[in-house]
Amino acid sequence: MGNKVQPLPEPCKVCAHPPDHHPEMRDQMVDTSELERELNEQKKASQVSDKLRALKQEKARAANSKSSQQNSPNKQLIHPHCCQDEQGANPMVKSRDFKSSEHGDSLLFHLNRLRRDNHYCDTYVTTDEGGFRVHQAVLAAISPRFKEEMELQAAEQEQKQLTTIRIKDVSPTALNFLLDFAYTSEISINLKHVEDIFKSAKKLAIPGVVFFCKEFLSQEINMDNCLKVLEVAGRCDLHDIVEKVDGFIQKNFDLMSESDLLQQLTYQQISSYMRSDDVRSSAELKLFNAAWRWLKYDSSRSAHAHDLMADIRFGLMSSLELKNHVQQVDFMRTDQQCSRTLQEAYEYHLFPSLQPLRQNITTKVRSSTYYVITVGGAQKEPTNQCLYLDLSPEPAFSDGVMPRPEWKQFQRAPKARYQLTAAVLNNFVYLVGGQNEVHAAGRAAENSGWRYDPRSNEWLFIAPMHEQRTEFCLCAVGDTLLAVGGRNTSGLLKSVEKYDMERDTWSYVSSLKNPVCGHAGSVSCDKVYVSGGYTGQDYDKSMLSYSRSSDQWDVKRPMFSARAWHCLVTFDDNMYAIGGHRRNPAGWHEDINVVEMYQTSANQWTKVTSMDYPRSFAGSCVVNNAVYVVGGVSKQSQSCMRIVQRYFPEEDRWERLPDLPSPSNGTVCATMALSWRVVNQSHAIYPPSRAVSSTSVRDSSKNISLTINEQNNADNRSALSPVGQTTKLSLASVAKQSNLKEQGMDKTSVEMGELI
Repeated sequence: MGNKVQPLPEPCKVCAHPPDHHPEMRDQMVDTSELERELNEQKKASQVSDKLRALKQEKARAANSKSSQQNSPNKQLIHPHCCQDEQGANPMVKSRDFKSSEHGDSLLFHLNRLRRDNHYCDTYVTTDEGGFRVHQAVLAAISPRFKEEMELQAAEQEQKQLTTIRIKDVSPTALNFLLDFAYTSEISINLKHVEDIFKSAKKLAIPGVVFFCKEFLSQEINMDNCLKVLEVAGRCDLHDIVEKVDGFIQKNFDLMSESDLLQQLTYQQISSYMRSDDVRSSAELKLFNAAWRWLKYDSSRSAHAHDLMADIRFGLMSSLELKNHVQQVDFMRTDQQCSRTLQEAYEYHLFPSLQPLRQNITTKVRSSTYYVITVGGAQKEPTNQCLYLDLSPEPAFSDGVMPRPEWKQFQRAPKARYQLTAAVLNNFVYLVGGQNEVHAAGRAAENSGWRYDPRSNEWLFIAPMHEQRTEFCLCAVGDTLLAVGGRNTSGLLKSVEKYDMERDTWSYVSSLKNPVCGHAGSVSCDKVYVSGGYTGQDYDKSMLSYSRSSDQWDVKRPMFSARAWHCLVTFDDNMYAIGGHRRNPAGWHEDINVVEMYQTSANQWTKVTSMDYPRSFAGSCVVNNAVYVVGGVSKQSQSCMRIVQRYFPEEDRWERLPDLPSPSNGTVCATMALSWRVVNQSHAIYPPSRAVSSTSVRDSSKNISLTINEQNNADNRSALSPVGQTTKLSLASVAKQSNLKEQGMDKTSVEMGELI
């Protein structure tokens, strides 16, 4: 049977040429009428073999393929050679795409109606308890598991009109929910059926329902349902949901401990919460009372008393709480281990100066979060304000928007200090020295010191140093503190003092070779390192290390840039010298943004990415995987800074964080974990709002970019802009420096401390 060319019934719609105008198109036209007659005869005979059916399909596909490229007798003809525009486009074949937003819902709606009316259903899905008639195509589309099952049974049931699929370990209830979802894209989930639905959806590989079950469980976490959700999530191996529920319970444990839910906890559950660093309670005594009530509820639980009491941190309670509450419980006196634990707690409070040396699990702050804290500093006058940076504050409203990090105030220091130093030992912060006046340049140096304990939220005075010191460094190494150099009314210092915590006394150790102030110190591998500083004549770039065992100072490779009043921090046994102040080759005093990394193992310095903002007298510390630099002073603009930046050593990049509530220089930073009681009693402090408009003026001949800022805050007039390829100064700063030059002070020898 051959195909023949049919004459075209009408001329081209575009060019109106007759059909013979394009003879090259004739051999492309296919006549399928003979094939159709043959197929009609075969249909009338009602004996269509598999071979003829395949032939029909093959020929029909070939005919359709060709006819899709050319016009059939019932279609309008378009000639491809003469009906194109100048760009080669055919105006009659341009198309626009349209999509119905209602088609999907409408299709599912009618498919579901067909299923419920048992119309055109070609598959029977059965379980051990019942079955359902469905459409095979829908099952194959919604579940790869169904598709595989149908393909396996296709050969066996080829002659049957209805395919039967048997699914094991799936209940009829869950299957009905899943079929509803397949036909409607909707599913109604409750706590009674969520476990059954989840396991069935996971078995049948229906990810949409698996996701909805997880979402349902996450949204059902509240005080009424949390234990039920925890139980279901545990049986379903949903570890992320289990963590969410655990977090919710730990966050609201005080509330749970006062309800009947407390008695529904298993021993493993209540023990895990009592051991946790993240359980929130206004007092450790409340946790003890909760554990005691849980034990008393059922006499069979008394076997867990010894182990459960080992999870309570008695060192976090006061002596009065231990005496009036804990000691009144019988087994705390009669049980040998509990009695010994209680005695250790009493002794812990008897010797406050030894507390940092007697740390264990019973005295550890209940917190796994470490904060950047700042103490003291000055803008116009020294302050005793203490702040911490909350990087992930809880949202005030459930609007799904995570709040920005914010600064919060907690217990103030005993006295206002400026340019003091800090060191952390076993989560106790020691503050020593500093000065009580701004611009005093050592004339108001102090020798007093305090220790802050986040467990009790209290400050404790420690013994004063032998010498008054400011602009020095304080380092915690081993179980001692080391105060190095500095200045006072006598001038620059080279003496070094060591604080003995056990005796609460200071003693002298090996001095520096030369007196210095404005240097920075840090600790690595049980050694103290000191870099840079101001010698009274110039700025230093040396690096020294001190060994406690030998009581000697060793000279290391110097920095690339001489500097003073900079920061030095340790991250993974590498040290970073950040910013500071120097005298440039022209004789000008200037702040720098240069950052250098020191490798202790190789005794080598390497330059890394610079800060965006040059500064000196800033505070710095390391929290988790980042270095924080807080506040400081801008020599160029003669003003204090509120800017806070964070550096990621592993990525060698800087980013800016929320500003300090007010500009501050000479503030000190430290890293510590704060108890939930301290965090709960703190309150946020925000920078005053200010409208800022900036105008940039560039002097191409001098390669200087001037940024003029207008803002409402008179205390922060510095036009601080990130340093790129050009130097950015405020207009007031440029004018001030011009006045200094006119007065012959371009190479001033005035010390930095007197200029600020």
